[in-house]
Amino acid sequence: IIIAFSGDPVGNGVVSNLARPGENITGFSYMSTELAAKRLEVLSRAFPKNGRIGILYNPAEPATTLEMRETEAAARTLGVTLQTLAARNLDELSECFDAAVRERVDALIVFTHGFAVLNRKRIVELAAQRRLPTMYGWREFVDEGGLMSYGPNVPIMVRKAASYVDRIIKGEK
Repeated sequence: IIIAFSGDPVGNGVVSNLARPGENITGFSYMSTELAAKRLEVLSRAFPKNGRIGILYNPAEPATTLEMRETEAAARTLGVTLQTLAARNLDELSECFDAAVRERVDALIVFTHGFAVLNRKRIVELAAQRRLPTMYGWREFVDEGGLMSYGPNVPIMVRKAASYVDRIIKGEK
């Protein structure tokens, strides 16, 4: 089994550790949980007035719980307040951005999981319309016009996973 990319395979119980995943599994993690604190730190340093940071997420996605826990811990350390903005479908996105403006959110972090990736164009549009500085987890959001991202290069991860497939087919363990 080759994982092209995964949010937190250890935290979600897929493998026991990243260095030695065991059995017949290998691959890559985009480390959404491990990078959560760094995203918050980078955003709050880039915009020092950020006392209130919005977190746009889909509560139905499994990686959200772990990433939220790390983000909350980092917020306590950095002395910022978080405003959670839950969107389960496309219709709720506008409501979340309206709430962010109403609650005077200074900036926004988007948890980059399936829902956000599928709706990235709309999320980037809403952030621009509301003039909210936004941090994303993948560069693809910036390519769509988003402000900034901090995370892995997903196309490279997928190509590396393909090279693992090639090596395994050729007999490598």
